[in-house]
Amino acid sequence: ILCHSDQIFMQVLEGGRDEINRLYTHIIHDPRHTDVVLLAYEEINERRYAGWTMGQANLGKINPSILLKYSPLPELNPHQMSGKMCLALIEELIATAAIVGRA
Repeated sequence: ILCHSDQIFMQVLEGGRDEINRLYTHIIHDPRHTDVVLLAYEEINERRYAGWTMGQANLGKINPSILLKYSPLPELNPHQMSGKMCLALIEELIATAAIVGRA
């Protein structure tokens, strides 16, 4: 799942530990990405998004009141949010059908 605004991207990656570590390393070394921050890392018993293709949400098109529930300002800034708050925001976007592109 990829959430984005003008210049900020927030992504949830799921999969095996080795695959996710390789992908994260690739993201960090990709010159198109700057200020990459790992917000949370946890092992899970089952996937939350099994069977999905890449889902995404353009947060520039989201009702600002949703962002204000999780962030001090009505804009995406995961650097000012905890990993749990970021995941809660994504779960709400899923619940309100703001995530598009899932299988």
